[in-house]
Amino acid sequence: MNELIGIKHDADITRFKNELYSDNTPLQHEMALFESEGKGDGPSLNSMKINWKNIRGPWNEALFLKFVVHCKEEGYGGDKELTEADEDEIRCIFFDRISRLVTVINAGHPRQNETPKETQLRMAAKNSNLRERSRQNTRRLEVCMSTIAGNEQTSDIGYCSFSSQDMT
Repeated sequence: MNELIGIKHDADITRFKNELYSDNTPLQHEMALFESEGKGDGPSLNSMKINWKNIRGPWNEALFLKFVVHCKEEGYGGDKELTEADEDEIRCIFFDRISRLVTVINAGHPRQNETPKETQLRMAAKNSNLRERSRQNTRRLEVCMSTIAGNEQTSDIGYCSFSSQDMT
């Protein structure tokens, strides 16, 4: 799905600032016309454009239906036809993915009276804090794994909750 949207990582979604944080763009007009009157071509999977302002609206529902066809073409479900349970699972995957991206979009949205540069600095500081916390957990796991493997002698392995049998 990331490939269809045109991103590799979740944070890449903020590259589309003009589309995400602006009002009255041609794409938004096209989405509004499609949703209110059913006019226009509707969504396309090529460079997938999601309606971020109405997640469960007609535009995204039409996009979802095209995504189901794409999943079938990519081999989801094997050679047999997709069941209703398969479509429900794809629906959950599709809309959960959009919801997670909305979280990233909202976090990167400029706050009131915040310049784009200030937004960028705020996001960089937030990402730095997240990476620092991640490094702490990574080091904790490395210490734990080396202790289990017997490479290090320590009496403080209380945070290590699995046994050496988990290593095999």
